Amino acid sequence: MWAVLKIAAAVLVAVVLLTILAAAIVGRTELLALLFGPVERQAIDFTTLERRATPNDFLACPAEICTAEADVESPVIALSVDHLRVRFLELVAARPRLTLLTSDPVLDQYDVEERSALFGFPDTMTVRLFARRDGTSTVAIYSRSHYGKDDLGVNQARVRAWLDDLAALR
Repeated sequence: MWAVLKIAAAVLVAVVLLTILAAAIVGRTELLALLFGPVERQAIDFTTLERRATPNDFLACPAEICTAEADVESPVIALSVDHLRVRFLELVAARPRLTLLTSDPVLDQYDVEERSALFGFPDTMTVRLFARRDGTSTVAIYSRSHYGKDDLGVNQARVRAWLDDLAALR
């Protein structure tokens, strides 16, 4: 019995070391693509968004914008959309493991990639800013994982944290 456990432990250590070596040689992003496939990015239109069947996404959206069922309605933010844009981009630049992928100034929509700290798994968050008639603003946020079928609440936690941070801006 102990001999089997020792062999299993040795195999596990060897697999971990080989994975670390492979990541060092080809890069963590490339290794993930080799193991799980390439990240498929698609443009998001919040007015026609169709949610995934798997529970590895989270949507916050104003009721009048999204046709897909949102997990939470977005708050009104006490800033003009111009000020919100500046502060949002400052927050993106200040956070570790975030990369601004795309920026559409016409739509005021942004795609941001966040990688997990340990393994570097990529998640994408699409954010669109909306001006309101009273001079305030609101936001739609769709966060989704690219690998796996369940995210253990990571996307929900991410979107709720962003909503809290954005709503607190002055």
